[in-house]
Amino acid sequence: MHVTPLIVALISALQGPRLDSLPPATVLLDHARHRLVVELPAVDVPAATRGEIMVPLPLCRVLVPVSASLHSARVEIVDGSGQELPRAKC
Repeated sequence: MHVTPLIVALISALQGPRLDSLPPATVLLDHARHRLVVELPAVDVPAATRGEIMVPLPLCRVLVPVSASLHSARVEIVDGSGQELPRAKC
Protein backbone atom coordinates (compact mmCIF):
# COMPACT_ATOMS: atom_id res chain seq x y z
CA MET A 1 0.00 0.00 0.00
CA HIS A 2 1.31 3.43 -0.95
CA VAL A 3 0.80 6.01 1.75
CA THR A 4 1.80 8.99 -0.41
CA PRO A 5 -1.47 9.24 -2.43
CA LEU A 6 -3.45 9.11 0.81
CA ILE A 7 -1.36 11.89 2.36
CA VAL A 8 -1.73 14.03 -0.78
CA ALA A 9 -5.51 13.50 -0.72
CA LEU A 10 -5.70 14.46 2.96
CA ILE A 11 -3.61 17.60 2.46
CA SER A 12 -5.75 18.62 -0.52
CA ALA A 13 -8.94 18.14 1.51
CA LEU A 14 -7.59 20.19 4.42
CA GLN A 15 -6.56 23.10 2.18
CA GLY A 16 -10.15 23.70 1.10
CA PRO A 17 -11.43 24.76 -2.29
CA ARG A 18 -9.16 26.11 -4.99
CA LEU A 19 -9.06 29.89 -5.17
CA ASP A 20 -10.26 30.00 -8.78
CA SER A 21 -13.32 27.92 -7.86
CA LEU A 22 -14.60 30.53 -5.36
CA PRO A 23 -17.15 33.16 -6.45
CA PRO A 24 -15.59 36.63 -6.73
CA ALA A 25 -16.48 39.48 -4.40
CA THR A 26 -16.66 43.10 -5.58
CA VAL A 27 -14.05 45.43 -4.10
CA LEU A 28 -14.65 49.20 -4.12
CA LEU A 29 -12.20 51.87 -2.97
CA ASP A 30 -13.79 54.96 -1.43
CA HIS A 31 -10.84 57.36 -1.43
CA ALA A 32 -12.83 60.27 0.01
CA ARG A 33 -13.84 58.30 3.12
CA HIS A 34 -10.67 56.18 3.27
CA ARG A 35 -12.69 52.97 3.04
CA LEU A 36 -12.37 49.67 1.32
CA VAL A 37 -15.79 48.13 0.63
CA VAL A 38 -16.07 44.41 -0.06
CA GLU A 39 -19.44 43.31 -1.44
CA LEU A 40 -20.08 39.59 -1.33
CA PRO A 41 -22.33 37.90 -3.89
CA ALA A 42 -25.97 37.56 -2.84
CA VAL A 43 -26.77 34.44 -0.81
CA ASP A 44 -29.90 33.14 0.85
CA VAL A 45 -29.47 33.41 4.62
CA PRO A 46 -31.71 31.18 6.69
CA ALA A 47 -33.68 32.63 9.57
CA ALA A 48 -31.89 32.34 12.89
CA THR A 49 -33.17 29.95 15.48
CA ARG A 50 -33.36 30.68 19.18
CA GLY A 51 -29.89 30.96 20.67
CA GLU A 52 -28.14 31.04 17.30
CA ILE A 53 -25.66 33.88 16.95
CA MET A 54 -23.87 33.23 13.68
CA VAL A 55 -24.73 31.91 10.24
CA PRO A 56 -21.81 30.60 8.19
CA LEU A 57 -21.49 32.31 4.82
CA PRO A 58 -19.78 30.85 1.77
CA LEU A 59 -16.16 31.62 0.99
CA CYS A 60 -15.48 34.23 -1.69
CA ARG A 61 -12.43 35.34 -3.65
CA VAL A 62 -11.34 38.90 -2.77
CA LEU A 63 -8.61 40.79 -4.63
CA VAL A 64 -7.58 43.90 -2.69
CA PRO A 65 -5.92 46.33 -5.12
CA VAL A 66 -3.95 48.26 -2.48
CA SER A 67 -1.35 47.63 0.17
CA ALA A 68 -3.07 48.54 3.41
CA SER A 69 -3.66 47.72 7.05
CA LEU A 70 -7.14 46.92 8.27
CA HIS A 71 -7.89 48.41 11.69
CA SER A 72 -11.66 48.00 11.87
CA ALA A 73 -14.51 46.33 10.05
CA ARG A 74 -18.25 46.75 9.79
CA VAL A 75 -20.76 44.29 8.38
CA GLU A 76 -24.05 45.27 6.78
CA ILE A 77 -26.64 42.77 5.66
CA VAL A 78 -29.02 44.08 3.03
CA ASP A 79 -32.14 42.72 1.39
CA GLY A 80 -32.75 42.31 -2.34
CA SER A 81 -33.52 46.03 -2.75
CA GLY A 82 -30.33 47.12 -0.98
CA GLN A 83 -31.99 48.19 2.29
CA GLU A 84 -30.02 47.32 5.42
CA LEU A 85 -31.76 44.73 7.59
CA PRO A 86 -32.45 45.69 11.22
CA ARG A 87 -30.05 44.41 13.84
CA ALA A 88 -31.40 42.26 16.63
CA LYS A 89 -30.71 43.45 20.17
CA CYS A 90 -28.82 40.73 22.05
